[in-house]
Amino acid sequence: MENLSENSALARYYKNKKRRKKRKKLIFYTLLTVFMVLIITVLSLTVFFNINQFTVEGNSHYSADEIITASGLEKGQNMFRLNKFDVIDRIKQTLPYLSDVTINRNLPSTMVITVSETTPFCYLAWEGYFYLIDKDLKILEASEQQPENLAQLEGITPAALQPGQYLTDADGIDKILSKLTASINDNIGAEKITSITVSDIYDLSFVYDGRVTVLLGGSERLDEKLKLTKYVLDENESKEHAQIDVSSGTKAYYRAVQAEENEQAEENE
Repeated sequence: MENLSENSALARYYKNKKRRKKRKKLIFYTLLTVFMVLIITVLSLTVFFNINQFTVEGNSHYSADEIITASGLEKGQNMFRLNKFDVIDRIKQTLPYLSDVTINRNLPSTMVITVSETTPFCYLAWEGYFYLIDKDLKILEASEQQPENLAQLEGITPAALQPGQYLTDADGIDKILSKLTASINDNIGAEKITSITVSDIYDLSFVYDGRVTVLLGGSERLDEKLKLTKYVLDENESKEHAQIDVSSGTKAYYRAVQAEENEQAEENE
């Protein structure tokens, strides 16, 4: 019995010794792994992965150099120590024609900037300047020359006009105007829109091709009204001056008018 007890105790001793040895190895390799991760992290933030090259994609209005300059990024800057979202905001605020910007790291040293650009949809004449505005009412730039082939925006008193910001007014008409420009863009397109009038939120209208005044009424059911308008315009191939009344949202009323009468109606709106 005594030999059995001694053998059992000896077995436990070696078992515990083996377990302690295994635990020490585990601790050692764990600490070694943590140390290596820390070393790699420090090196990646100081020595490795510094910007050596820029690639700009999707741009046409701005040059690659303009976009890189607006980003504030420089060669030699570490790719992982910068805040991509701050860089994106900085680019978009500096360059209003950019509607979307993404930044990706192409390891080991290339920063890829991909952009999407917006285009002017209409313009607002205000205090001697012509402000180009996109379909989302973002102010793109101010010009001293009247733009060609763009719809003139009428009937809105802007609260502020700062390129890179969005057009607003004190009466909230900008929200209705935003719905209207989006619907026109989706259902008809901006190419032949001559002017858009929003002076009365219950009597919205626009002029198509300089000769057809479209009466929309209020801002409800704009998509339905614009689809009706598109159908009438497509079906009528004449070049006469006319009015299309789709204010009901369910029917379109078309009538030809004299050019002088049409111009007078536009002046009265």
